[in-house]
Amino acid sequence: MNQIFYVNNIRQARDLSELENLFSLVGDVESQRLELHPRSTRGAGFGIFVMATQQQAEDCIERFHGTQALGQTLSLTSHKPKCQGQVAKSGLSGTVR
Repeated sequence: MNQIFYVNNIRQARDLSELENLFSLVGDVESQRLELHPRSTRGAGFGIFVMATQQQAEDCIERFHGTQALGQTLSLTSHKPKCQGQVAKSGLSGTVR
């Protein structure tokens, strides 16, 4: 299934590094990136994380959703692909299983 999840309330790229360290307590973070506003270089307020396995992504969401980090409450949501086998529109390489 899906190893991708979103984290809301991310203000800047350094927040991603701190969250990657936190999420690595659950498993291997394969990649992460900060979404940018289309017309600027400012963060759009959320990041995309890819864990090594679907189970690690689910465990991360279960463990950290609603907890305090970076001075605010984290909101983690699973990526829901539109159809099976579709290439992820997140800009990350690979297909969504």
